[in-house]
Amino acid sequence: MRTVRRRPNETPQSLVRRCYTIIGPDGSEDPERLERALRAVRGAGLRPEGDPGEVSLPPVEEVPFLRRQATDMRDAELAVREGLRLVLNDERLMRLSFIDPLRVGSEELGIVGTRAIAAALRRRWAGLFSFDQERYAAVRDEPWEEGKRSPLRWIPGRHQGPESAGVAR
Repeated sequence: MRTVRRRPNETPQSLVRRCYTIIGPDGSEDPERLERALRAVRGAGLRPEGDPGEVSLPPVEEVPFLRRQATDMRDAELAVREGLRLVLNDERLMRLSFIDPLRVGSEELGIVGTRAIAAALRRRWAGLFSFDQERYAAVRDEPWEEGKRSPLRWIPGRHQGPESAGVAR
């Protein structure tokens, strides 16, 4: 559960857009995620037009709570830095981030960007990552032994921008 302050006359749709990651790795709104989160919010008993005040939002499978939404490249750099800190502490996310870091952000971490930012990052990272959805799904779904460490490691570059992250083997 996550507790948030509801805005005056906020609709369930705007509450979901503000609090859940309904933006996909390409920066566009995913109607399936929106509908899944709306069903969960409505199922939690929130009134359609809620009074301001604190509400508890339920977790929704495959729709993480929104952690950060980048609207410009400076925001994107901060989001990449924040996501990298989270990825470094999770071996499964580490492996997935070497395939599609934008998908890790939107599907696992709740960190997303606009369409323009997603396109810019894909262009910058072309050749570094495959962005292969089938490979991502295979790695995500394979069993992972607890405590096992991935041989892959991120080494942040001296510069703090998203284009400076390096890879070590």
